[in-house]
Amino acid sequence: MGNKTGLLDDFFDFIFMVFSALFILFFLQIIISGGIEQNHRVTLNLVDRVDMVNDYLTEIRGSFEQGKNTSMEELSTTIKSIHEYGEREVEKAALWGMEK
Repeated sequence: MGNKTGLLDDFFDFIFMVFSALFILFFLQIIISGGIEQNHRVTLNLVDRVDMVNDYLTEIRGSFEQGKNTSMEELSTTIKSIHEYGEREVEKAALWGMEK
């Protein structure tokens, strides 16, 4: 009779270990996939902003090539402000990614 009690105890220890491992793997999967989805959203946001800046620069280039009045000082100021905007947005995205 004592032998059956030992087998039953070992069986329940095994079942407990299997369920514990499944729960641990389940929670790890949630944590890892959540981080990947968040980074994906941040990356898409940055790509959209780069596309907007690219469209703007293409428009300026077109007007410049057509000979419209665009001074070099105006172009320099615009490019500098775009560069500063890009740096701020990248920093914001990096901080937002770390907070969440």
